[in-house]
Amino acid sequence: MAPATFDEFKGLYEQPAEMAADLPTPMKGGNGPRFAERVDAPVTHVAGTDDVPAPKPKAQRKASLQTSAKPLQFDPEMVARVVAFAIEREAIRLRKEAGQPFPWTTDEILKLGSFTNVHREHDTVTRWITTNWRDPCRTDDHLWFAMTVARCINEPAALAEIGYPVPFDPDRMRSILETRQARGQKCFRSDAYNHRHRQTKAPARSSS
Repeated sequence: MAPATFDEFKGLYEQPAEMAADLPTPMKGGNGPRFAERVDAPVTHVAGTDDVPAPKPKAQRKASLQTSAKPLQFDPEMVARVVAFAIEREAIRLRKEAGQPFPWTTDEILKLGSFTNVHREHDTVTRWITTNWRDPCRTDDHLWFAMTVARCINEPAALAEIGYPVPFDPDRMRSILETRQARGQKCFRSDAYNHRHRQTKAPARSSS
């Protein structure tokens, strides 16, 4: 039976639990003014019962007509330029790997700029990870974690010194990276996708 008066209700929630009778009372009650300002909605309660008022119906929003999205309009010239870029960038990779001398293109932007490969599998770091970690440990249930570590560090020399990170030893990894840093060696490859210009007389390192 629900309490019929406020004092009965107050006595219930101020009463200490039997298992913690010697602890301070966790809460105090009082019948004061309501906290919210300008609240004039009545509080309905039937003394001596557990009945509560029915919830008010939610406000109904007016239905709005949703029109279908318009298809994205492609600029044929821009699409052709993107395709031409991908074709020439891949041709640059093939010419370079075939041993042709620099420059591998007559396009001034591609010749002087630095761009990732069309296929990431051809990037330097991805090739290292594939050869040393991904393929040899393809059946490892924790390969996903090793790939996460590889991409966070992204520096083959550091990854080689750390070794395959399963089982994971964070203290050993930190020690190796701190030692490399103290020797002035690179720990993380964070500049792989930064914009930079090639020197016209010497090829830049490949993107990773």
